Amino acid sequence: MGRITRSFAVTTHSRNDDTITTDTRAGFVVVEEPLEIHAGGQQLVRLMRSPGNDLELVHGWLFSRGLITAQQQVSSARYCAGATGPNGENSYNVVEVDLVAAPEEAVSSAAPVELSPHAIYRVPGQLAELAKPFRRLSHVHTAGAFDHEGGLQEGFADINATNAVDKVVGSLVLEGNGHMAELFLGTTADVDQSLVHLVRNAGFTGLITLGEVSSAAVETARESDFTLVGKCSPERFSVYAGSARR
Repeated sequence: MGRITRSFAVTTHSRNDDTITTDTRAGFVVVEEPLEIHAGGQQLVRLMRSPGNDLELVHGWLFSRGLITAQQQVSSARYCAGATGPNGENSYNVVEVDLVAAPEEAVSSAAPVELSPHAIYRVPGQLAELAKPFRRLSHVHTAGAFDHEGGLQEGFADINATNAVDKVVGSLVLEGNGHMAELFLGTTADVDQSLVHLVRNAGFTGLITLGEVSSAAVETARESDFTLVGKCSPERFSVYAGSARR
């Protein structure tokens, strides 16, 4: 669909010493639109997301919340033809899924592994690459699935950090990989307790963020024997739970 940015008439004020100037050229922002996930004619959730990779987002949301444990439990996923915008065009903002099995418990993660510092140091640069389609903008959240050597397997960007993670999870589910226990999740977002729960329940061995981590995130990671790395940059990182090889 390609509608990841949108321009508005914006007045930008700038100061240089005592001189103030204005610029009325168009300003670009990240597109944020609703996405409704329906099953059996009933709405399961209404998300606000950056359009694109919606089927990955849908599968990731279902998997991470324990509603499915494999792609085969979704017999079909399609945009609703009746979901139209103001001009009668399909808004692509409602997805109907047909589930063939009752909700099951999500797969828990395997025991944490000692990640190599060299693998961890590779994460920031690769997450930055994922944000390049949004280069006109100051910041979007990116998330990626990395192997234990630091190689990027899947990655997405979204205005919402959780959506970016769900898109990664959904992509892996759609590919039928189901090998999250062999991967760790990297993100640019600050990490709270709910994000630790989401990533761990999806089955990843650990979570690495370029941002900050909350006290509840640290406590949850330690209590559940889950690797958590924060403040990751090309020069340094901090291990809050689990360990990294020397």
